[in-house]
Amino acid sequence: MGGWNRTHGMDGTPTYRSWMSMKGRCLNPRYQAYPHYGGRGITVCGRWLESFENFLADMGVMPSGRTLDRIDNDGNYEPRNCRWATPAEQMRNRRVTKLTPELVALIKSSPLSSPELAPLIGVTARHIRKVRQGTRWREVVGNGFTG
Repeated sequence: MGGWNRTHGMDGTPTYRSWMSMKGRCLNPRYQAYPHYGGRGITVCGRWLESFENFLADMGVMPSGRTLDRIDNDGNYEPRNCRWATPAEQMRNRRVTKLTPELVALIKSSPLSSPELAPLIGVTARHIRKVRQGTRWREVVGNGFTG
């Protein structure tokens, strides 16, 4: 496997660390997140495994405040399935996300307590409290997204 030739001059940059982490998640069974990636059969395309330069050519430099995200969470790491996403985009794109903007608006407007509402929505009371406090789904107001 190539990619060990350090000719790109980007060792230690956020883009390079993202590429290395992606490979670790998919290829290294000792990596903490491996069960959610490589353990589920998520792979990295051969072009990106071949070299960091190929990854950089396809994805560009990671913009500030963004991280590598797979558009289809059941898909592989490859150019047509990856993007640099904001934390909010990542949160909405997680496999475990159960809430929709409509449910968030309901949570924010419901007179029921968090423990009363949680089983009706299918999330924990703690999650409902975080939505109401604005630490989760902050961008949703009223009946939908702010922007």
